[in-house]
Amino acid sequence: MTPPTQTDAQLMIQIAQWGTSLGLQDAMPEIFGPDFDPAAEEAMTNASVRMILTFGESIATLTKHDLLSEELVKDWIWVEGLWARVGPAALRQRERWGSRACTRTSRRWRRDRLAASRWAARALVAPATRARVFNRGCGTGASR
Repeated sequence: MTPPTQTDAQLMIQIAQWGTSLGLQDAMPEIFGPDFDPAAEEAMTNASVRMILTFGESIATLTKHDLLSEELVKDWIWVEGLWARVGPAALRQRERWGSRACTRTSRRWRRDRLAASRWAARALVAPATRARVFNRGCGTGASR
């Protein structure tokens, strides 16, 4: 993993602004709320789930192609928590589509999540900045 650069930081700020314009700040309380049931929510009917998956897929694509520092993303976003809430809906939707690409991506995401968990366990930083990973999934695009 290469260390983050100034360019990575600038892109991260732009992505954060994009997230704000999408309304992520409104989606977070819903998906982390006590009434949210990850086992019952659907990616195609819950706008908050769909928004977080789309946002995560965009970031994952940039990190996959080394256009954004994965290390910086891991410090910025807590995906293990996000994925625990929206991942089940994404996986159910992928099964319905029967996409091999999504199945491969799902396996890769689980592998990356495990590596990130190990990385987080070694990180000796404050909980607010502990290693975080974002969704490596196929998002909600039906064209996949």
